[in-house]
Amino acid sequence: MKNPTPMKIAINLDLDKSYVSRVINKLNNLKYIEKKDTKKDKRTKLIYLTNTGKQVVEQLNINSDKQIQLIIDNLSNEEQESFYQSINTLNQLLEKGGINHVEN
Repeated sequence: MKNPTPMKIAINLDLDKSYVSRVINKLNNLKYIEKKDTKKDKRTKLIYLTNTGKQVVEQLNINSDKQIQLIIDNLSNEEQESFYQSINTLNQLLEKGGINHVEN
């Protein structure tokens, strides 16, 4: 998502704005994100990952990859191929719905 704001995040994830605000504040207190004023409107805050936040995301991705690999390792070649096809189909459907992969 380009130029993420609390409102964009709430809309994109179809979540309540007050809930998103609480989560953002908690992540900010943990120093995982920082909020910065926009140049156009001081009331609007842009959300950025801090270096600590980037490290947390990287570790989550590593752990997720390990879990997926454990699952895949227990599948036959035919089941693995079916799994990969299903993931590709899911990605295509998400992209059609306007949801793209998370960008760094």
